[in-house]
Amino acid sequence: MSREAIKAVIDEFGGQKKMAVMLGGCQQLMANWVKQGYMPIKHVKSVAATTKVPLIDLVHPEIYEIIKLIEKQNAQI
Repeated sequence: MSREAIKAVIDEFGGQKKMAVMLGGCQQLMANWVKQGYMPIKHVKSVAATTKVPLIDLVHPEIYEIIKLIEKQNAQI
C-alpha cells in the first residue's frame, strides 16, 4: 500500500523492465504502479507469493480499508 512496497517488489524482480516482461506489461506500467503506490489486484496475489513483500502492502488503499472493516466485523461475531 505504498510506493516503498512497490519499489521493493520491483527490486526483487530485478527492475521495472524485468518485472514488466515477467508480468506481460511494459516498463511504463511499472512506473505508474510506483507513482500510484499500489498495483492492480489481478497481479497482487502472484507477486506477493513470489516476493517477501506482504500482500496487504500492495493493494489499493480502499481495498485495505475494506479488509480492515471485514476483520472488525468478523471479530464481533
